[in-house]
Formats: sequence, C-alpha cells, structure tokens
Amino acid sequence: MRATRALAAATLTVTAVAGGCARPGTTAEPSVVAAVPWQQTYAEIIEQMSGTPQQRQAGTDRQWYAWQAALGECMAGMGAPFELPAHTTPPATPNSLITPGELLAFAPRRTDFGLAASMVALAEAGEQDNPALLKTAGADREAWVAAQNACAPATARTEDLAVPGSQARVAEALDLLLLDVQNRAAPSLGADYMTCMSREGVPVSEGVASEARIAALNKYPPLSAAGANNPSSVPGWTEALAFEKKAAAADWKCRGPQVPRVQVAVGDKLAVFAEEHRDELARVAADWARMPAERDAAKAAAMKVVTK
Repeated sequence: MRATRALAAATLTVTAVAGGCARPGTTAEPSVVAAVPWQQTYAEIIEQMSGTPQQRQAGTDRQWYAWQAALGECMAGMGAPFELPAHTTPPATPNSLITPGELLAFAPRRTDFGLAASMVALAEAGEQDNPALLKTAGADREAWVAAQNACAPATARTEDLAVPGSQARVAEALDLLLLDVQNRAAPSLGADYMTCMSREGVPVSEGVASEARIAALNKYPPLSAAGANNPSSVPGWTEALAFEKKAAAADWKCRGPQVPRVQVAVGDKLAVFAEEHRDELARVAADWARMPAERDAAKAAAMKVVTK
C-alpha cells in the first residue's frame, strides 16, 4: 500500500461523531468560547459517544484484524496462501478535533488539516500488501487477487467493527440537536460560508466542515512509486502544503465570526440531552471501554489464520 491521495482521503472519512477530523500535525486552536459552561458537558458527551483516542485506535485495529481474519479464513478455504500483513496503528486523534455532523459551528479552528503529515506517515509505513501476494507473480498473482475478490462477502461483515453499533442512534440525535441550534442561531451560516470561501480562493459547494479539507486534499499531487517514500520531493508538494494552510485560515475566517453566537445558543440544551440519553450514552461508553479487549481478541484470531 503506497501513500497516495486516495489513501489520505480514506483516513479522512467521517462517521457521525465517531470519526476524527484531523491527522498528525493538525493544530486546533482554542475555541473563542471555550470558557462557557456548556463546554464541559459537550466534551463529556463527545467522549461517551466517541470513546477516548486510545479506544478509537483500538476500534480501528479491531476492524483491521477482523477483516484480515475473515479474508484469511475464506482464502484458506479456497486453497490460496495467506499471511498477515504488517499493520501500523493510526495516531490517536484528540477529541477536541471531532466534529459532530460536520457542522460549521462545531468544527475546531485549525492551522492545517494534517494532510501532509498523514501522507508522510503512510509513506513511512511502506508496503503493507499481503506477504503471500508479494511472493506471487503472473497467473498465480491473478489467481490470488481473484480469490481475494471472491472473499468480499466474508470481509464485508467486519467493516463496521471499528465503532460500537450502539453509537449510531444517539450520535444522530446529537447531530440533529446541534444542526437545529445552528440553523436557528445562524441561518445564513452555510450560504455565507460558501460565498466567503469562494472569495478566498477555496470554493466549496455544501457548507459543511469537511469541504475546506477536501479542497486542500485535491491540491496534492498523486505520489508515484518514485516519490512514495518521500512525498515532499514530488513536484507540486510545496504548493499544495501552502494551499492547505491557506484553506485552513480561510475556513476559520469564513465561519469564525458566527461560531460564538451558535455555540452560546446551545445553552443548557446539552445538559438536557445528556439526561434524556443517559442510558444510551452509558451503553456506548461501556462498548468503547471493551474495545481494547475486542481488539486483542481479533488480533489473536487473525494471527492464527496463516497458510503457506
């Protein structure tokens, strides 16, 4: 697996509340309303629903090992060789960088989106293809890939294991609450943001918090095999890095003035939310607490599925 723009994009997928929005190197600046009373309640809700950074790492690892185990068992049944690839645990993303619902008013202020650092980390990790595949060539390689493709139904069952299944419902409820607050307190925020970002040279079209990051990602050059181990040497890298910082600055410039009004409008609504969803939040938090043990079990299972 090489460090490419597509791989960097994969690291940025955001599932409501569960996913982090930043990678290594991202700097989140303090919110302009960080001292208001609701902030502690908000942080507690986020941690209950999203776990700690270490629990999220464990969830990502659990899913990876479970996917490999499912693939290995399936391929072994087809008589295909399988070995466990190398695995690099992703860096922990701080809870302060999580953005419920990709809402503009609840995204952190950033100096960059961590894209360059993410690509460099992927490049440093190097090849992570299955060792069994790397030992094949010609018709044997084609047969191995065909067997892997045939095993897609088996691996599909593991693809949601990084996040507790109990999270989705309460996460959606929080998204809807915050969206309602944003729409009432700053009804023109989305439209104003799009107009401002276009004026700043970072055009967006939806008015959500991920757009500036995606615009910056699209500026990075594809990394060929020649530049995969040193992304910064690829032509266009320096310009893309400068644009990433420009996009982060424009992002805050275009939504920052309205953020305090929206966040203050949350008032005691989060305390009410926490009480109304107390049992659900406790259930999700308990599921996150079990994630390291489930990661360990998945790893042990995956390490047993090796054929030659």
